[in-house]
Amino acid sequence: MKRKISLFMILLLLLTFVQPFTVYAEETVEETVVYPTGPLEDVSQYEKVDPDASRCGEVEAFEEYNEIRLLLELSQKIKNALLAGEQGVDVQGMAIDVNRYQISELIVFSPYLSNGINADFYYSYDSGAWTYIKLTNPMNHEETKAHILAVEEEISVILNQVSEGMSEEEKALAVHDYFVCQYEYDEDNYNAGTIPSDSFRSGGLFMNGIGVCQAYAEAYKYILGLLGMECHVTGSNGMNHAWNIVKVDGAYYHVDCTWDDPISDKLGRAYHEHFLLSDAMIKQRKHFGWDLTNLVCSSTKYDNAYWMNITSPIVMNGENRFYVEGTSLYRQNRNGQNKTALKDLGKWYVWGSNAYYTDAFSGLFLHENELYYNTASEIRKISLDGKGDALVYRPDEQLKNGYIYGIKKRAGKIEYQILKDPAKSESNVYVAPVALKEEVSGIFLSQTVLQMKEGESFYLEYHLAPQGIKAQVTWNTSNSNVAGVENGTVTAYGAGEATITATTDNGKRASCQVIVTKNETNVSLPFVDVNDGDWYQDAVKFVYARNIMTGMNEAEFGPGVRLSRAQFATILYRMQGTPEVWYDWEAFSDVSEGQFYTEAVMWARDTGVITGYEDGRFGPADEITREQMALMMFRYANYLQLDTAARGNLYEFPDADRVSGFAWEAVEWAVGGGLITGDQGNINPRGSAERGQCAIIIMRFMEGYGL
Repeated sequence: MKRKISLFMILLLLLTFVQPFTVYAEETVEETVVYPTGPLEDVSQYEKVDPDASRCGEVEAFEEYNEIRLLLELSQKIKNALLAGEQGVDVQGMAIDVNRYQISELIVFSPYLSNGINADFYYSYDSGAWTYIKLTNPMNHEETKAHILAVEEEISVILNQVSEGMSEEEKALAVHDYFVCQYEYDEDNYNAGTIPSDSFRSGGLFMNGIGVCQAYAEAYKYILGLLGMECHVTGSNGMNHAWNIVKVDGAYYHVDCTWDDPISDKLGRAYHEHFLLSDAMIKQRKHFGWDLTNLVCSSTKYDNAYWMNITSPIVMNGENRFYVEGTSLYRQNRNGQNKTALKDLGKWYVWGSNAYYTDAFSGLFLHENELYYNTASEIRKISLDGKGDALVYRPDEQLKNGYIYGIKKRAGKIEYQILKDPAKSESNVYVAPVALKEEVSGIFLSQTVLQMKEGESFYLEYHLAPQGIKAQVTWNTSNSNVAGVENGTVTAYGAGEATITATTDNGKRASCQVIVTKNETNVSLPFVDVNDGDWYQDAVKFVYARNIMTGMNEAEFGPGVRLSRAQFATILYRMQGTPEVWYDWEAFSDVSEGQFYTEAVMWARDTGVITGYEDGRFGPADEITREQMALMMFRYANYLQLDTAARGNLYEFPDADRVSGFAWEAVEWAVGGGLITGDQGNINPRGSAERGQCAIIIMRFMEGYGL
């Protein structure tokens, strides 16, 4: 029996020991990196995972993975498992080297591991491969679905800050400015030593809008990864701080979103002093001792870029860039040339004094091809050519208590901040009573990575942000030889990769990477007792290709051999992905530890698929009857929260009276769903089930439910 090796408790311990931070010159914050980044070297304190033929096995060769792509793939698997109500993700078949890939980073990297959802990570000490990600989820199915939908909505809004044709530099900048303007450092909890776990995680930042440096860094890595860019999280123990190293046009640069986000939070204000810096320049910004020294940031291309003194977000629109610098709103082209002042924003006076600041304190955002900005007393908008300028709102009542220090657009509304002192945060954030025309801010798909086989079809659902808005959506594929798409239905044509893209009528886009492999049902069977034309041949290919039924031995499948209860429990367990389980010696009196079926029976008992006999036995060697098999599959379908409403008329069969009371509803469902079609006109409910029959029922079940 395999036992877990959990890294989550290690993570929790690390989360506990966060060092006090110091306030840096530009009101930035330093704190600790909390996830383990190196290989596992000392595991003597844990009980190792013992590989066996039914679970881990020896890993002959580890797979080579792109690190960011691997994490994104595993994050997608976690999302799918949560939506399916599964207890974890089996990754043993991926052959992920535990000494090379630290998948426990998913705790802070995957946005779905938030809002109370946690994970434990298991690996085989003997094979050196990760085997299983166990999920703990306190929410019910509807709550989980709503949570994931909200996460996807926020991610889609961020991705849609990036428009078609943007360079890698511009993509990195767009995401940087969104983070700095929309998110807030969790200063209060940091000071109090009460940082919640979500404040360390990307999902916490996305959903709550607040986090510490690790959340910023992991979330930035996640988004750039989705955009196809290489991005890493680096950290310094000496600084107790984490940030990013990103690759732009073949060279590495430092990006620190946390230190570009003012502390305390300033509405609509974005610094750029820590964006795309060389090693030499980041050292001048008082960064030192980071761990990813193999990623040398030698290029000084951006050390004196035009954005260094810009204090507003940079709005990118076509060939032009708009921003606030000093006391003016400027426009310049994307190459940093032809800088033109569009508007003098006036002065911000020191409250109660004739003295004034040398900088403007204006936010900036684009809405319907107009730039919204603020002066000390008004919210205004201006056309992109600078010729049309109009008042949007003047908050006369609030102006008695201070000036406007920044605006931002959030969820279709204009927020503004009133302050007497820009260095203080004791203020209220107000919402201007202005109706912005609602527009699609993002689109996201039900899948971001889709693995298919030749000939298969899959319907990609799309959702729009904000919820409830409507738009026309068009679809296209990057490779019609691999996969085509029509109204969201993706059809796999040939092995390879393709990108399916959905685009709204206002230009918002979402993509799904489709990976198509050869149809496994065309696999050559090694069994001498399964021949062309046999009524069970296709079903045997189906279950064999998916490792659900592997044969009596290397040469024989045994289609006419009767199944035991232990064998059928093992089949269902494999269908579920062989999740990790614990052995309970009190479960059944006749199920001992270490048998080929032990884990399967423990799983089936824990999930309610199997209850055993009244005398406390399971009866592993007993031949399973057709009605017992129907009952177990009915319970399994309910465990998966599938639709089990179908019912057949058992009285059409002469031997309906032989169906036991405990199995009646299950057999009705099996007949109604087409799983059982009769045996020479009878149901034969108490007859033994054969392996060939079982293969057909499993295939019908999985194909019927699209599993």
